[in-house]
Amino acid sequence: MTRTNSSPLTVGLLTPAVVAVYLDVSARTLEGWRARGIGPGYVRLTATKGVRYRMDDIVAWMRTRENAR
Repeated sequence: MTRTNSSPLTVGLLTPAVVAVYLDVSARTLEGWRARGIGPGYVRLTATKGVRYRMDDIVAWMRTRENAR
């Protein structure tokens, strides 16, 4: 039986690399957005594991960026 290191709280969280591909930006851009507080919401797991993103937060952030028509 294979054992994973994921807990129920971290299942479904996306890495910055995955989110960067999804949003078609660089991981460095995401880092800059986090520093300026202008990107999608994120979760800081630990100092060594870095940050992760929830898809719901990404979608909500994208909705705030839509142009009104």
